[in-house]
Amino acid sequence: MVKVTVTMVALLGACAALAGCDLLLGLDELKPLPTTPPPVVGQNPIAAGYGHTCFVNSDGALFCWGENDLGQLGLDALQYEDDAIAKVGDATWIAIAAGWYHTCGLQTDHSLWCWGYNAVGQLGDGTTTGRNAPVQIGSAMTVATGTLHTCAVTDAGVLSCWGDNTYGQLGDGTMTMHESPSALSGTTWSQVASGAYHTCAIAADATMSCWGNNDGGQLGDGSVTPHPAPAPVKTTETWSQVAAGAQHTCGITTAGHLRCWGYNGYGQLGVGVAESQMEPTAVLIGGVDPDDWVGLAANGEHTCAWNAQQQAYCWGDSSRGELGGDGIAVNMTPMPYPSGSWASIGLGIHHLCALDGNDRLYCVGSRGWGQLGNRGTSQLAPVAASSSTTWAQLSAGTATTCVIDSAGDGSCGGDGQFGQIGTGSRTSYSTLQPVASAVGWNQLAPADEYTCGVNGHNSVACWGDNALGSLGLGSTLDYATSPTGVTLPGSGQANLVVGFEQTCARDSVTYSLACWGPNNTGQLGTTASSTPTFTPGTSFAAPGGEGWASVGAGLGFTCALAGSPVPDSSGAYCWGRNDMNQLGDGSSNEADTPTAVALVQTLGALFTGEYHSCAIDGSTLHMSCWGNNSDGQLGNNTFDPTSSPVAVASSHLWIGGAAGSYHTCAIASDHTLYCWGNNRRGQLGNGDETRMAMATPTQVGSDTDWTAVAAGQYHTCGLRNGGQLYCWGSNDDGALLDGNGWTTELVQVALPP
Repeated sequence: MVKVTVTMVALLGACAALAGCDLLLGLDELKPLPTTPPPVVGQNPIAAGYGHTCFVNSDGALFCWGENDLGQLGLDALQYEDDAIAKVGDATWIAIAAGWYHTCGLQTDHSLWCWGYNAVGQLGDGTTTGRNAPVQIGSAMTVATGTLHTCAVTDAGVLSCWGDNTYGQLGDGTMTMHESPSALSGTTWSQVASGAYHTCAIAADATMSCWGNNDGGQLGDGSVTPHPAPAPVKTTETWSQVAAGAQHTCGITTAGHLRCWGYNGYGQLGVGVAESQMEPTAVLIGGVDPDDWVGLAANGEHTCAWNAQQQAYCWGDSSRGELGGDGIAVNMTPMPYPSGSWASIGLGIHHLCALDGNDRLYCVGSRGWGQLGNRGTSQLAPVAASSSTTWAQLSAGTATTCVIDSAGDGSCGGDGQFGQIGTGSRTSYSTLQPVASAVGWNQLAPADEYTCGVNGHNSVACWGDNALGSLGLGSTLDYATSPTGVTLPGSGQANLVVGFEQTCARDSVTYSLACWGPNNTGQLGTTASSTPTFTPGTSFAAPGGEGWASVGAGLGFTCALAGSPVPDSSGAYCWGRNDMNQLGDGSSNEADTPTAVALVQTLGALFTGEYHSCAIDGSTLHMSCWGNNSDGQLGNNTFDPTSSPVAVASSHLWIGGAAGSYHTCAIASDHTLYCWGNNRRGQLGNGDETRMAMATPTQVGSDTDWTAVAAGQYHTCGLRNGGQLYCWGSNDDGALLDGNGWTTELVQVALPP
């Protein structure tokens, strides 16, 4: 015990500023009393979802902006994007977390609130009803949100999870969805992190366990075996922080070191190699293992961390410039973030927001939905692409757009994180880029995450994601970033079609089909087996022995018109997945081989979307559609699915069209353009600010010179006026090709007073 006298008090006052004075006096080190409680580890003031952002300022006010079609901004209203940064209520908040389309936050009294998308109970309010404004769930000390699930730790150390449990990510030993918090028993916890479909948490004794999906090794137990209950991370180190991305996990040890593990295809582990790591692996800076890390953020396919000096480093996917670099998707080692001191970082799927040492907030990356705090760049009506070239052909994938000019030169733009642009890198572009090729292109066919084409020698090449064998290269090697030749059976190829996963080619002599890729629903059309084919399979003819005239492919199903080389009265056939009536045969039964569509007319054209198809009668030019109709994409003035073709509710005669994921567009005989179905991102092009889904054809502008149209998931492009390219809809992936999909420069967020 030390007796403090008046003299000692005076001495203390005189030497308070001298380093070591307190030790000389035999006292413990003097520490100033904090004016505000220090933040709890795991309580982040920044949250970034798929297309929205929320921020808690130093006064505890909560602001949100960006995508809001599911209520994820908590403003008690729905807008597809909210261009104005809005304050959420009048409560005082201390932390915020965001899943893809839902948000949760903690107020100063530790009450927990959630809002937004709730289809699988991820809000935890006992329902699956979405909420446009915060609803209280209970109380917590820290909260974490995954893609479709949520977890929280109470002040007493009780960990509960709720929402989607497809992979056991709720940790209760089952795979049963919970609409209310479900507590894990037997352990006291201090912190939790939720990835896409896995969860990791730190116990009171500083050990870490993980559970849920483990396909990339993200549970860190040395395996790729999923676990529906907590499994210890394979390490002797103890932990102070944890963060989880899509298929990877990172943590800071109690000694201040940084470790990462799991899937590493984008360099999101920061360990300098592309290989996934099944156990915690050191993240080095210049060959050194620092011990001064104090903060950590992970989401999607990238990671950031910052040290005690507030120097930040980021690594992994930067295909939208979100890591402040040049848009290169694969950053294998940590790179210093732009100059400045950074106190906290929030990572979205393709955007990043960071708080500097002076309480100023900056954002960078994708901005199509207004998630950077300024106006979004999606378009409700056609806008000219940033190219003056006239184009002869047009095609669109999920978030990729490709064109070919009259000389056969091909170009693509948009989402390129899997290499599907074909430039030799896994880089996304918001302007058109030449596709690498020694000869011209006759056809380019982008899909979801890959692209195939027919070159000037009538040969097929593919590039992009190959995890499912979709490239036809004989393996499931991860990627090909440049066109790679595919060996076809028979004598050649004249027509190529890609689905979301499967690819088919039509022989130029026999008009038979050869397909490859996954076959889990019989979408290859040749066998009752579910075995995939990594090279083009055996060619097959249409029923009756004749050839095929044209082909279309959706997600898990394929359709084609019989006839060689042009359609005849034999009609249409479909095969594969049929859970949404997409085969059009009057049933909902899968088919491993071609089954006749219930159509009697002679068909002239066929185009297929994600879950629906449409065909144009070759004689009357009338159109019929079938399959999923959740957004009115069949155009028959209803939202009811149909297992047999139904006529589009229009008196127009049609000469061509395209089917997107949930919308359809077609060109009338007078070269006017019409679209119908989902309009969530303005992909119908009718300028409608409400983004209302349309169940009947709605005209796109008043132009009468449209010559081609192509539809992606949430965007549409068309050629008019002799080959000029126009696009509209979602621009978050750069598919509109106007150069405005994202920014690599930090944008300061102007928060309201």
